[in-house]
Amino acid sequence: MKKTFSIIIASSLTIQLKAQSPDQSLLQELFTTRDSQEFSLALKKAQKVNLPPQALLEAKFLYYVDRQDYQELAELTPALKQIKFSASHSEIFTLEDDWLAITKYCEALQALHQKDFPNFKKSITEAFWLSPRQASAFSQHIEEFKLDQAMAKLTLDTSQTLPNLFDEKTSTLFEKDKTATLLYFWSPWSREFVETIDDYKRTNAEALKHNFHIVSILAEEAELVESDAKALIKDSNISTLSNWVKETQAHTLSQSLRIQNIPTLVLINNQGKVLFNGHPSNPKFWRIVSQLSPKFTQPNKTIN
Repeated sequence: MKKTFSIIIASSLTIQLKAQSPDQSLLQELFTTRDSQEFSLALKKAQKVNLPPQALLEAKFLYYVDRQDYQELAELTPALKQIKFSASHSEIFTLEDDWLAITKYCEALQALHQKDFPNFKKSITEAFWLSPRQASAFSQHIEEFKLDQAMAKLTLDTSQTLPNLFDEKTSTLFEKDKTATLLYFWSPWSREFVETIDDYKRTNAEALKHNFHIVSILAEEAELVESDAKALIKDSNISTLSNWVKETQAHTLSQSLRIQNIPTLVLINNQGKVLFNGHPSNPKFWRIVSQLSPKFTQPNKTIN
C-alpha cells in the first residue's frame, strides 16, 4: 500500500531506542506494531507508566498515517497544539519545525473534514513551509481536494456507452437497477495492476454479490496493448468479473474524470454523480461503499 509521510515512517522503522529499558521496550512496541488491538494495548500500558505525552502522540501520529486514517489524524490536533516540543522526549524528530509541521498538517486535515477550505489551504501551506521534505505527503491532500472539487461539479451522461474490448458491440456504463457503478481504469502494462490482481478479483466478486455494476476500462491506446489485455484477462480467469471496454479518441471518459494513474477506481451513483475517484486501496472508498451497501466489506487484501 502506498504510504504518506514516507520519510517520517522510514525513520520510525530505524529508531535506535535506548536498549534494555522496559519503558524503551514499550516505546519500541508502540512505534512498530500496526495491529489495532496490539497498538491499543501498548498505548494503555504506556499511559499507565507515564511515558512522555509527546512520544505517545508521535506514536499515534505514525500509526494513523500508516493506516491512512485521516479523520483520527485530524482529531489529534488539540493534543498536538498543547505540547511544547522537547527534543529529549522525541523518538523521531530532531527539529521543532518537523513537530510544528505535523501539527499544522493535522490542523489542515481537521479543517478539510469540517469543510473549512480557506483554513485547509492556510494550514497545509504552513506545514509545507515548516517541513518541505514532506511535500509529497502534503501535496497528496491538495491534489485530492482539487479532484474532489472538480468531481463535485461533474455529472456523467448515464446513457453513454463504450466499445467492448472483445467484439464490435458497445456496453453501457450505467444500469439503473444496480446499487452503483464501479469503473476500473486499468492496463495490462500497469505493474501495480498485475501485482494486485488478486485484490481486484476479491473486490469485484464481492461487489457483484451486492448488485454493483462493474466496468473495467482499458485506459491506454497503443500497439499490442489490446492483445496483451485480452491475454491477461484470459490467463487470470477474470473475464466474468466485469464488463470489459476500451477508450478511443472519440471516447475520452478518462479525461472527464481526470484519470492520471493506473489503476484508478471510480464509484458513480445512478444519477451520474461521482462518489469516489482514486486508488482502489483508499479507505475512503470503503467508507462510502459501506454507506451504499452496509454488508459490503473489504475482502482480505494482498500485502505488498
